[in-house]
Amino acid sequence: MNARLAGLALMLALARAVSAQDFTLTLQPSTLTLIPGQGSSLVVSMTPLNGFTSQVALAVGTLPSGVTAQFVPPTLTLPGTSLLTLDAATNAALGSFTLNISASGGGITNTTSSSVTVNFGLVPTCAGAFTGQVTDAQTGLPVPDAGVS
Repeated sequence: MNARLAGLALMLALARAVSAQDFTLTLQPSTLTLIPGQGSSLVVSMTPLNGFTSQVALAVGTLPSGVTAQFVPPTLTLPGTSLLTLDAATNAALGSFTLNISASGGGITNTTSSSVTVNFGLVPTCAGAFTGQVTDAQTGLPVPDAGVS
């Protein structure tokens, strides 16, 4: 009887160990601003827990019009990282959206998210003209026939 109970206890312990396999999924940075006509990247990191050894495939949720996403690599064995590049077309819809990422493998799917804003960055513009005088750095005296225009 004791051998039978010991065998049952071992089977339960093994079942718990197998079901406890998992992995962590993180996304950095947690917020991002995309400028139309440009791209930006996030790092997706995954760490195995309790002996998880399966390959994991990455996917991105629905994106707004004009925004595309690409993982490099799109599938990996843990531990590992993937670079997620988001590109915003020049006519991308402006505004904020939640970027949802899922990672699936070994019968497990984990998700994470980041806040992304598509907005124009600071665009410097110059107008007008300027003139100046060139001076010698050591003496401080004007340099003859040198000017700024």
